[in-house]
Formats: sequence, C-alpha cells, structure tokens
Amino acid sequence: MFAAILVLASPMFQAGQEAGNPPPPGQDLPAPVEDSWDLELLPSKIIYAPYLADPRQSHTSTKVQVPVDPDRGNLKIESVLGSTRPLALWTNPNDPLEEAELFLEAAVFSRFDLSEDWDMDGSDYRFGFPFAYRYGDVAMKFHLWHLTSHLGDEYMTRNPEAKRASYHNDEVCVGLSWQIDPYWRAYGELGYGLYTGTAAEKGRAQFGIEWVGEAWTGKTTPWAAADISTRKEIDWGWNLSLQAGIMFRSGSGNGGLRFLVEYYRGHDQQTQFKAEKEHYFAFGAATNF
Repeated sequence: MFAAILVLASPMFQAGQEAGNPPPPGQDLPAPVEDSWDLELLPSKIIYAPYLADPRQSHTSTKVQVPVDPDRGNLKIESVLGSTRPLALWTNPNDPLEEAELFLEAAVFSRFDLSEDWDMDGSDYRFGFPFAYRYGDVAMKFHLWHLTSHLGDEYMTRNPEAKRASYHNDEVCVGLSWQIDPYWRAYGELGYGLYTGTAAEKGRAQFGIEWVGEAWTGKTTPWAAADISTRKEIDWGWNLSLQAGIMFRSGSGNGGLRFLVEYYRGHDQQTQFKAEKEHYFAFGAATNF
C-alpha cells in the first residue's frame, strides 16, 4: 500500500500521465469535445423565415386587389408562384442555440387586370441564395439575389406606345431578425445592387414587425404584420403593407397556409410600373414560405 502511494506520487508517474499514458484502472477519461457541427440536408425547419407582410417574399399566393379609389385603379389579381426551401442546416452539438443554414428562394410575381379581360400587366422573376446564422433569438442573413422584370404581352398590345423598361437587379443584402418573445418578431434589412439595369438604382431598406398569436385550436393561430420598405429608384418614398388573418401551421412549425386581408399604400410593386402609386385593400391566401 505504502509503495503504491509512492509510485502514484512520483514525478515520473505524473509525467507519464501528462504525456498521455493510460490512467490507472478505474479512472475514467474525460468526454471528448465535438469540434465539427452536425449537418442535415434538406431540413424541414428554416431559421430565417420570410417576412409575412412583405409583398415580394418568395412564396405562393393569390390575392385580389381592390383600389381605395375606383377612379384611379382597376380591380386586379396579384399571383405569386414560388417558395423558400432550406438546403443545408448546420447545428453546433455543444450549443443547440447556435445554427447556420443555406437555403434557396425563387418566385414569379404576376399581375392580372380583371377590368381588361384578365390581361397580364407584367411579371417579375427572382431567385436567390440566402445564408443565415442564428444564435438564440437573433438571426442574421446574407443574401445574394437576382430580379428581372417584364411587361405582359396583352398590356403591350393594348398600349402600343408602352416600352419595356430595362429593369434587372443583382443585389446583395444583409438582414437581422429578432424573436422578441414566442409571439413577436422584428426585422430590418439593407440591400445594394451590384449590377443593375438602366431602369434600376442601387440602394434599398426595409423593416417590419410580426405577431403570431397563441394557437386557438390545434395549429390554427391569428397573426398580424407590418412591413415598410423604400428604394432609391423611387426617391426613397415609403411603401406600407399591413396584413392580418388566420394561419394554419404545418407539422414543421413555421410552414403552412394563411388567409389574409391587406392594406397597401405606396409605389407599384411591379417594377415595370414602379413610378406609379398604389392604394388598395386586398384579400387572399398565401403559404408561409
């Protein structure tokens, strides 16, 4: 016994332990620390969800726009066909609050004039590759995206003097999203065009706030959101969108379908008509992303 104590206390034994020699029987090794993040391909969750009240987020929707002043606009339908899909999700195994994600977004935004036999006024096409990082309730986004704009054939036939504006925009933007509590979310975003057409200018800002209430039954919840945006090409005039309705969430949590009513005032969101003003109420349905 006394000899064993001398051996354990000897400098040579301690040096051997520090050099990585096996510990004496019965002594456990410390658990190794994971250095690599866990990777999940095509995950169901998205850590930086599209903005609910932004008319130009990539999702699928249809809404009927009713002008506040019928003498200054026609009854129209705005249709969006698109989606935002996560491609890869990285999670820190040592800290579940820390995640990063790459996703794809793409959509086509088309407008049809019901007062002109459902003629299509124009359509905008966009796609992008956002990358997001989240820690806790705060998420950041770095987003590269492209948009190009086109006039409708029927509109050009009806207005032979109309010329398609050379509008395209390759933009880089950064966004910040804060989940204030389980119900409230605030966000802000700044964008700058890297390569633009002659009808587009560089510079954009956007911010907003969202509320998704407690579920009534199952995954049915009330919601409301406000989005304010501005662009240099409209002399930094403001566009305001207020939306509210009922949301039916899917099993993945933040997906699903929502029914909405909207109040909009600002510049035309169809970029071929960006110099024109719009003021309308709308109702319709949309996917969350």
